[in-house]
Amino acid sequence: MLKRLVLAVVFVTCLCGRLYAFEQQKGGSNAAQSKPSQPQQPVPPTHVVIDPPLPVSDSQPPTPIKPEAFAEKSLPRFERPEWVIVYITALYAFIAWLTFKPIKRQADLMDTQAKDARKSAADAAITAQNTLDAIRRQADLLKEQSDLMISKERARLTLEPQNITEFQMDIPWDTIDVNIRNYGYTHALNVRLETWCEISDSEDRPNSEKRDSSGVSIVLANTESAKVTLPISSTIWSSLVPLAKNLHIHLWGTCNYEDVFGGTHLIQFGYIFKIWRLGKVFSRDGLDLLPVASLRGWTNCPVPKDGFDSNDQSPS
Repeated sequence: MLKRLVLAVVFVTCLCGRLYAFEQQKGGSNAAQSKPSQPQQPVPPTHVVIDPPLPVSDSQPPTPIKPEAFAEKSLPRFERPEWVIVYITALYAFIAWLTFKPIKRQADLMDTQAKDARKSAADAAITAQNTLDAIRRQADLLKEQSDLMISKERARLTLEPQNITEFQMDIPWDTIDVNIRNYGYTHALNVRLETWCEISDSEDRPNSEKRDSSGVSIVLANTESAKVTLPISSTIWSSLVPLAKNLHIHLWGTCNYEDVFGGTHLIQFGYIFKIWRLGKVFSRDGLDLLPVASLRGWTNCPVPKDGFDSNDQSPS
């Protein structure tokens, strides 16, 4: 503001000085031009008398005139026009310095505030990211704890076929009992069985696609057991059982159930029961039979992979 005021004063001073000089010159010229317009009068005769020069004395030489007497006296050094320009320039620089100093101070303040704002934003972003990471870790920890709790408290089932203590050759054997026990801490819901059970003279599983289901699903409380009766395929009973030296009862299948936490589970099982027979053939009620030598009991056997899909969710 002060800078603009000084510039305005200088500009007005220069303008007024030039106008005044211009008016003086214009007035003089007008006076000179207005004289011929006046009526001319006759000029009176002029008589000029020239005095004779003074006699020159031979004894006293003339005093020489020094040119320095007529020379213009110079101004002091620091009052010359070029120094006036220097003074004006210095004053302008001082005013400019006074003007720009608060501007620079304000700019520095704004720059400092911007740096502080950027630093605060970066710190806030880091804090937010750390908080988010902590929340994620806490969520993962809670999920792990929840999974551990569910794994510990959920229902767990085991299946065991009922042991065979007596085997009569002359009576077709068409059913077998399977015990299902819940050894978990909560209920097992919608327990469903789907099984294959056949008698063969070989240890290899018969190539059969027949499946039998336990029917209505059941609910098992913790530490509760249930017995399910499953049918045995008897298509080869009359031709195979009476005279076969070795018999194998094949039992395999799946058990699907749910827990109270909403999870679904699948158990795949496979058993084989071996019967060894020795001795002479005897007849009973018109049937030729071999006596039973030993009952080897149920043993686990590998679950057939071709009987289930790739996800092990249900039999094919």
